[in-house]
Amino acid sequence: MDLTVKYRTKIREITALHRINLSMKESEIVAVVGESGCGKSTLGLSIINLLQRPPALFHSGKILFNGEDLLTLKESQLSKLRGTSISMIFQDPMSSLDPVYKVGYQISESIGVRERRGSRNFGPFHATDTNLKEGAEGGMNRVLGARIPRARRASVYSTEAEDALKRVQISDTERVLDKYPHELSGGMAQRVMIAQTLIEKPRLLIADEPTSALDVTTQAQVLNLMRALRDEIQSSIIFITHDLAVAAQVADRVAVMYAGEIVEIADVKDIFSKPQHPYTEGLINSFPSRYKDEEGRLESIPGDVPDLREPPLACRFHPRCKYAFAKCSVEHPELIEVTTSDRAACFLRYP
Repeated sequence: MDLTVKYRTKIREITALHRINLSMKESEIVAVVGESGCGKSTLGLSIINLLQRPPALFHSGKILFNGEDLLTLKESQLSKLRGTSISMIFQDPMSSLDPVYKVGYQISESIGVRERRGSRNFGPFHATDTNLKEGAEGGMNRVLGARIPRARRASVYSTEAEDALKRVQISDTERVLDKYPHELSGGMAQRVMIAQTLIEKPRLLIADEPTSALDVTTQAQVLNLMRALRDEIQSSIIFITHDLAVAAQVADRVAVMYAGEIVEIADVKDIFSKPQHPYTEGLINSFPSRYKDEEGRLESIPGDVPDLREPPLACRFHPRCKYAFAKCSVEHPELIEVTTSDRAACFLRYP
């Protein structure tokens, strides 16, 4: 609610997010779209509270999850939410997977954390515990104690880990489980990371460009997998992407961001059929298969994304907007309800 995030530099403060208001329903998929540098990833990292502070600064607003403001929680409380309650699939899989442990161990560790949090009988588990040096079997013993025989524990975890990889279309599961992350291709590592995240069955999943390293066929399979997860355990998903075509395939609603602000939120069908903000209209008109001028050239949005160190006054899009008029350069538009399913921040839509 009214979330404003700034980055502090030696010279000035840069407003990366300005008064963001985005609500989620249970088992809903909301795609956050926009050009690079508009604040999409900052929004995702803010929700799970993984921004480095400093230089990041939560200037104002709240982040509410199950009625509790995440910004008021201690790190020990947040660590209990990350993974099983709120998970994030990061854009770069190689920086998210641990290079010193094999894939099988890392997935088994995720299963163990999920099981520990799901039962009061499981003792504490710390990723830095010396028992982890014993390998995957030692880690599983630490998680579950002696309540389940060691051989059976290893068998159960191995089976679930293989099933997780199969769900993301990895067929040679035994070979992949026995490899280190650097031995995998970028697309394979991305799928392993998605499998590791989904195995924890989070209530809120934040996916930051999760299909950017995948081919078109695998991309479609991963999108189907996320929809299946939503249907299976009613997970809500924030899907961050710069690709409107991907958003159209997976989302129930679409939030369009520009220069650190949400400029339009609408149901996915409405935003493609009747966009209410000029920036949304420009993005849709840039589709190569649909919109060309009389000479066969693609339409484009003129100008560049503004420098957030010195953003335009009033409406941040007005220097690039073909509909801009005098009011746009002196006043800032707020998100207003344009239709029952669409809100837009544009003076063209004001009554």
